[in-house]
Amino acid sequence: MKQRRTSSAYLKGLEEFLDFGFANASADGEIICPCNVCGNSIWVSRIDARGHLICNGFIKCYTKWVAHGEVTSSAAPPFSRAHVALNDISKKNKNNQKEKKLVQTTGKESYALVRERKNVELGHDPSWVEMFIECHSKKDENITPSTVEAANYMAQMNEKREKLPEGSQDVPSENDILAQVMGKNKYGRVRMYGLRVSQSDVWGRLPSCKQSHRIVLEWKANC
Repeated sequence: MKQRRTSSAYLKGLEEFLDFGFANASADGEIICPCNVCGNSIWVSRIDARGHLICNGFIKCYTKWVAHGEVTSSAAPPFSRAHVALNDISKKNKNNQKEKKLVQTTGKESYALVRERKNVELGHDPSWVEMFIECHSKKDENITPSTVEAANYMAQMNEKREKLPEGSQDVPSENDILAQVMGKNKYGRVRMYGLRVSQSDVWGRLPSCKQSHRIVLEWKANC
């Protein structure tokens, strides 16, 4: 509970928590969400629960699974889906709409300035994942994701970074971790570089299919 919410230890513990929760107390593929915002009163899917608990954190002093089917005493009051259904459903829908958006938290600081600042902090040019985390996290000591959608992306990115071979790095490319999680860049643009920066500006002019085929034939002819 006290781990930084984007740390590997927190994310690993969170997955174990969700495995237990959905194995023991789910209904229609949902559990009651114990995040600070939902407060054990709203049913959510696993992906939303994960995002909520990364973005909002657990309820303060949450140490026992008392509202999700675990009975601690005979005096414990029932906490059924019927009871939760009395909550305002429109509130859940409004919250879900807000959570589907990515919010940039760097204010007026451009991507170029963020990249330059991170370069100084890290001692190397930041990867797109490092840029994404920097640009979509609240500016607090925990580096908390700005929205649930951002939290879900960060969790997937961290999971892929953990699987990188020892000593290798996530080098910015057309198929790096950010592209694997969020999809490839579209319309010639490049994420985390701002307006008017194209893929050819970053990687140089990319050859067409016909040019690529000709290059391969020339290479084979010279072998």
